[in-house]
Amino acid sequence: MELSEFTNKCQLAEEALREVLKEVDKDNEDVYWTLNDAVNMLSNLAISEGPFIGRSMMKCLLIEKED
Repeated sequence: MELSEFTNKCQLAEEALREVLKEVDKDNEDVYWTLNDAVNMLSNLAISEGPFIGRSMMKCLLIEKED
């Protein structure tokens, strides 16, 4: 199954932010944890569309489509 454009973009953004995160001073907690949270959010968004999506993620996608 081919990944959607949205999933590909999320994966690219996640990879790029992980590289930036390696360079950020961990003592600067505001910046470090904000970027770390963004990486985690992108990781959750960068999922393949298909039968293996977790129930909670699938529910969010369904609710989003209904809105």
